Amino acid sequence: MLLEEVEINLWPFFMLMAYCTIPTQMIESYQNKFFQSFEPQILFLMYCLKNILQLQTRENVSELILKNQKLIAHASIAYLDKTNNNLLRTALTSERICRTFKALIKLGFKLDTSADLVVSPGMHYATQEILGINIFMNPYSYLFDVDEEISPEENDSLKMFMELTIPHINENTTPNLKLIAKQTGMELKIVEGLWAMMKSKA
Repeated sequence: MLLEEVEINLWPFFMLMAYCTIPTQMIESYQNKFFQSFEPQILFLMYCLKNILQLQTRENVSELILKNQKLIAHASIAYLDKTNNNLLRTALTSERICRTFKALIKLGFKLDTSADLVVSPGMHYATQEILGINIFMNPYSYLFDVDEEISPEENDSLKMFMELTIPHINENTTPNLKLIAKQTGMELKIVEGLWAMMKSKA
């Protein structure tokens, strides 16, 4: 189908090639790209998953995140659709999706460790604009984008993080992230991820 479309309407694909030269954004020392892998009809034992994963289920879909990774901006998230046992894994860096691969393989999942789809945010945006279509990278995320449950302790830590980092955003300076991690009681990886997310949106 793709080759047929290229033969009929070649110009948009020439335009897309120009976007391949756009520099990739970085999160920590990893390239910021959307990674996605799909595994059909996975056999699973939910009690095994609970040992290393945070579980949240809505509309027969379970969101799986490695424990203590929930607040990391580029945390890998997997979605298990219980209607057909399909597993979708997503991440914004190769490092994070590899962590989830290894964790699930240890639980007995037979998975291919390579991603099926890798695309940069810029290329994703360009493809939608040039081809005039909406491309939903994560068909399950909308189920979990609302009513996020955050403990009072996590909420206080986030408030303190914002108070300590917003002045640096305004002044275009870099804070001491290790010190902020100690002051907020958050893991350094989480602080680094949140700071990267704030910088990308500044």
